[in-house]
Amino acid sequence: MSLPAIAAWNVRDFNNPTKAKMCKDLIATFNLKLLCILEAKIHQPVNHDPWFYYSRVLFNNEMCCDNFSCADPGRIWIKWDSSQLIFSPSFTSSQVIHGIVEAGSLPPLYLSVVYAANELVDRKALWNDLLSISNAGIQDLASVGLFYTWYNQRGEAPIHIKLDRMLVNPAFLDLFPEAYYKVADHMGSDHSPLVLFAAHVKRKASKFMFKAFWTEFDEFWKEVLNAFHDNVGASPIIFFYDCLKHLKEAIRGKRRSSSNYISSGILELKILQHQILADIQNDPLNQALNFSLKDTNVRLASFQLAWYSWISQRAKAYWLSHGEDDLGFLYAKIRSTKNCNSIIQLASPAGLLSLHDEMASALIGHFRDIYNLDSPPFESSFNIPTGSKVPNHLLSDLICPVTNEEIKKVVFEEQLSILFHLVFCPKKTKATAITLILKGTHSNAIFDYRPISLCNVFYKIVAKILAYRMKPILPFIIHESQSGFISNGCSTDNIILAVEVLREFKANNKYFCAKLDIKKAFDSVSRTFFINRLREKGFPEIFIRWIKRCIMDVNFSICLNGSLEGFFSSSSGLRQGRPLSPLLFCIIMDALSSSLDAHEAFVGLKIHNLNINHLMYADDLLVFVLASMENVTSLNDILHTFAKASGLFINPVKSSLMLSKSVLFDNAIAATLEISRVEDFITYLGIPISTSRLKFAHFQPLLSRISTLLAGWKVKFLSFTGRSSYPLGNRLLRLLLSFGSCNVATFILPFIPFLLTRVAIFHFFGTLGDLIAGDMWRLPNYLSVEASSVILETTISGEQPVLTWEGSPTPPPLKVLATFYEHLDNVVWSKYVWHKKHALRYSCYSWMARTTSFRQPWTVVWQLGFTTSYSGTAMVGSAWQPVPFLLNL
Repeated sequence: MSLPAIAAWNVRDFNNPTKAKMCKDLIATFNLKLLCILEAKIHQPVNHDPWFYYSRVLFNNEMCCDNFSCADPGRIWIKWDSSQLIFSPSFTSSQVIHGIVEAGSLPPLYLSVVYAANELVDRKALWNDLLSISNAGIQDLASVGLFYTWYNQRGEAPIHIKLDRMLVNPAFLDLFPEAYYKVADHMGSDHSPLVLFAAHVKRKASKFMFKAFWTEFDEFWKEVLNAFHDNVGASPIIFFYDCLKHLKEAIRGKRRSSSNYISSGILELKILQHQILADIQNDPLNQALNFSLKDTNVRLASFQLAWYSWISQRAKAYWLSHGEDDLGFLYAKIRSTKNCNSIIQLASPAGLLSLHDEMASALIGHFRDIYNLDSPPFESSFNIPTGSKVPNHLLSDLICPVTNEEIKKVVFEEQLSILFHLVFCPKKTKATAITLILKGTHSNAIFDYRPISLCNVFYKIVAKILAYRMKPILPFIIHESQSGFISNGCSTDNIILAVEVLREFKANNKYFCAKLDIKKAFDSVSRTFFINRLREKGFPEIFIRWIKRCIMDVNFSICLNGSLEGFFSSSSGLRQGRPLSPLLFCIIMDALSSSLDAHEAFVGLKIHNLNINHLMYADDLLVFVLASMENVTSLNDILHTFAKASGLFINPVKSSLMLSKSVLFDNAIAATLEISRVEDFITYLGIPISTSRLKFAHFQPLLSRISTLLAGWKVKFLSFTGRSSYPLGNRLLRLLLSFGSCNVATFILPFIPFLLTRVAIFHFFGTLGDLIAGDMWRLPNYLSVEASSVILETTISGEQPVLTWEGSPTPPPLKVLATFYEHLDNVVWSKYVWHKKHALRYSCYSWMARTTSFRQPWTVVWQLGFTTSYSGTAMVGSAWQPVPFLLNL
């Protein structure tokens, strides 16, 4: 059963009769049964006029409620068709109406309609009213149609923003997992109407599922033997897949493939057991009856064991789908992500599509064209410099026989090494499902989705073995500017180096930086060019043959809302989501790095003793060039030559330029490179960088994303223990360490964004009150025994949780640090090295000069917020934790 269509619309002044006509048109267009009218602006004298109420009737069997008694003018007016549903308000204020919606046999639903006041004082009262709703874990519902919901109606200085939203809780998504709302056209107001569509999911054809209870019956093993009884043909892999196919067909044709076979069998055996026991009561020494009873008991025990096996398997599957109360936050996130990733409408060249078959046809045609591009004209030429080749002493490691240990490292120990000695790899082992991942927060067009390839387990084992063999080789053959997917590579190294290079743009030097985006990088690369590149790099021919079997003759299907659609071949591209693809792509991009270095007319930057012309992280490319038209022309020639050989073209729409202030011919540079965006700052690997000093506003989007993520997970679902033990917490700790490291803090983030980021992550892990339950400590398991003992010795006093510190419950940070380090000797010359206004990198140089360690190898191991060596416990955030050797030079 579907929930009747519900809509909300900020009409801006419902006193106007024209707005009533627009609302009726909206109801007729979407067959609405309930409409929430916001910013009605109904004044007290008018709302008692019977004619006014009669002229604003929108439904035939209309009932309504409002908040006119709480606000003047009235803000919210809810109208509904009483023959279709019932709305019972339970709470009304000047900014909120909250109640229960009942429709047919559906369970009751809570509905809260919110329209905030303009004054800050009134909004504070609103947030107090919404605290209980916030704790319910509401989140954005998937939307289609327009993205921006409000327009300021100005031709000059226009503003478009998403002000109106529909939010739901996990319980609603349990009932309507594919629900969404449509942002319709404005229709006479500066706000767009929001229309909710919620229907029960139609049961789809279930995929084949192996049931463990089959192994309890001898008939199953007979089917297995029958499926594998034929002799192995030319290809053991094809034989293996054919056997599995025959076994699946045989199982599906048997009655016992369903769990009903067990339940009905148990019932029949219990009836038979009862009859035999009744007969034995009259003739207890009857040998036939006793043998029959024994056989029935054995069969009943076997069926009950099979039933237990099925119940356990089904419970695990249900747990994976729905979870349990302790993991509600995780499964709520899964349901929310699944809801947002559902494709409801699709904009294509043929128009707006909403039927499943139409969307499937459009997606199949789109990706068939992408994965079967025309071959580049120079894919077989060798005009691109080779660069570094594979060292001779590593060649044997690439082609040595596959061992069981390698396979065990990937998944488990099996004899799969025969695959590497076959003439070809069967197509069915490489069949791939493409799942579509939404790039942003709003989906409408095909280009809004990123295709990720889902390989089968058999193929992934092979790909991982090859990937493990290639990883040690790449640092020897890949250009040093590439830091993506390379062993010991670090993205922050590129960010730091880019920031340092851009500092040179402040002088009178004429430089420019180009951030180049490659269009459909993984999907459009030429496979022939890549194979030729492997040969140029010196890879053994047998290893090249293995790689070729993995990437050639690949067939795809599209995964659309849980069902596979289409089956088409491909002739270009590498599959995103496969363990081998990132490493192969690095070899392809190394051709561009070699071209940039080898071109004689292309001049990069020389900064002191450093010569640099580009930085690369996978397909994220930064080019640093001496600003001259000869250089620009050379760069353009290099990019075009590389594109004609590899099939990888620059996307000028997503590329941008950044120039020194002394460069006066920026228009000529942009025209030559066909890049129209000339900016003051760019975002590189998620961090804004610029030639000038960055302001707090540049980091606001990054900080907003971090704060929204932390606040959302913390407020909605996670307890303190969950925040501490869940893997997200570990990732946040690593994020805190990366943002808190001396490199990133000093070279990249200004002090205020750096501080706010660390504070936000610290707050994610809660306050001191989260460690106290009643009048007892409640400590997480990850604390060491030493740290726990220190905390447990502290007395809790007062009605509120208070940790006393020498009579003061809230000591200042300076006092905490002074007490913590009071046992250390005072270094009188430290202020000359570690001055608060000195950049940390210069302080490091001074420290090394003072300790004469310039020529000694040194490493930095950074922990949470400390700058001297120590081994013991420390107050981190709001709790004691072990902190070993915080800074070691």
